[in-house]
Amino acid sequence: MTEPITPDPIVPVLTKRWQSPRAWDIDVYEQLEGYTALRHALSGLPDQLIELVKASGLRGRGGAGFPTGMKWSFIPQGSTGPGAKPKYLVVNADEGEPGTCKDIPLMMADPHSLIEGSIITCYAIRSNPEPRMLRPRYPLAYASRTAFCSRRRQCTSSPRR
Repeated sequence: MTEPITPDPIVPVLTKRWQSPRAWDIDVYEQLEGYTALRHALSGLPDQLIELVKASGLRGRGGAGFPTGMKWSFIPQGSTGPGAKPKYLVVNADEGEPGTCKDIPLMMADPHSLIEGSIITCYAIRSNPEPRMLRPRYPLAYASRTAFCSRRRQCTSSPRR
């Protein structure tokens, strides 16, 4: 007879702050190690950050689960040609697909994780601040857009590398 298989414990990553009271508040987010990754990311060069994300194996949350670092590395960089053109990060938070409900809970319970990730991405791919696609039916999530713009200005006041 074989021994029963004991599954690995589930360790929340994306939802680890959801149960914290007022997790959407910036002070609470920072008490729970929020913006630590951003400070670390901004201490290096964008290309180093892309390589770090590639090595981590981080994948997107869409249906294909495409490797994030690989996607970032496809964006042309440089001072001439296609790399010189402006770049924009667009976060599609519409959730228009039937049966999906993966983005709005994140934006409502832990909006600063989206803001932090967006700023890190903008820095890595050397893009301008991102527009976010939201429908008016999500007023609480919409408020995070204002917070993003404010926080990005605070964190990226130094010249880009």
